[in-house]
Amino acid sequence: SWHGDGIIANFDDRRVAAAIRGLDLPIVGVGGGYGWYDQASEIPYVYTDNVPIARQAAGHLLARGLRQFAYYGCPRTRTTGWAEERGEAFVAACQQAGKPCEVFVGRHQTPRRREALQQELAAWLVGLPKPVGLMACNDARARYVLEACRLVGLKVPDDVAMIGVDNDEMICELTDPPLSSVDQAARRVGYEAARLLQGRLVGRDRRLPVKIVVPPVGVATRASTDTMATSDEAVVA
Repeated sequence: SWHGDGIIANFDDRRVAAAIRGLDLPIVGVGGGYGWYDQASEIPYVYTDNVPIARQAAGHLLARGLRQFAYYGCPRTRTTGWAEERGEAFVAACQQAGKPCEVFVGRHQTPRRREALQQELAAWLVGLPKPVGLMACNDARARYVLEACRLVGLKVPDDVAMIGVDNDEMICELTDPPLSSVDQAARRVGYEAARLLQGRLVGRDRRLPVKIVVPPVGVATRASTDTMATSDEAVVA
């Protein structure tokens, strides 16, 4: 019953992929490149660039003088390959700087098992050497870290300097402390998807790229990484 001219689709959602299958309409995909998107498809796709996202997060934490690092991802599913990419790139950036990095994904991905998620996360955080610079795969997972730190009495950013990804202002500004985050250029992803869809609608298919990778904007710095790891108290002050 819908008489639209084109669709921008999130293939991370199986219901979306099923709903648009077989439609004779111009379609453009957006997201992390996983889920139910067929890599061999001719449907144009706009990706976030996970490697520089992780490198920017690592560079931001390394600049704080930290010596210990950690990455909090999420359990492997069909849609979470982007989180693995970020984790691998973050570990590689830390190792390149000569710093160790621990990785934790946990068993639970959704807040439906929130208590169990928080307990296993808190146990991992307690066992990390301090101070530690920690990257979460996105802002939602970073929020879990902040809550778990409060649960076990760890101070942010003194014990755990915390950075997420997405720069979701609703999350980042309302957490305690406010969350530093890598802006992955979500607005640019939307713009490029709309540009590709317009090209399909006016018949310029062959002159447009099928895949576009959008680099991140940079780090939005907030209080969760406002620290300097050094034994010299005067320098810290």
